[in-house]
Amino acid sequence: SLRGCSEGCGENQHCYDGACACDPGFTGVGCKLRTCPNDCMGHGYCFNGSCYCRAGFAGHDCSERTCANNCTGHGACINSTCVCNP
Repeated sequence: SLRGCSEGCGENQHCYDGACACDPGFTGVGCKLRTCPNDCMGHGYCFNGSCYCRAGFAGHDCSERTCANNCTGHGACINSTCVCNP
């Protein structure tokens, strides 16, 4: 059954079955923090909408594999493999 929230819900929240729940895109106590794209793909941690990727991963959602030492400046990193310059 749907019940109202007696005290109302705060910003970034809505009432669901008698309890306040975070709106999509928000999380945490009081729904004050933004969620991250794809939950950082499990390759980093999320803080207020930004992914901080673990070593070996990059991109806005940590979905891109990186190359060791960025190919030491002598090539391009393609799908986590260094392709050397000619």
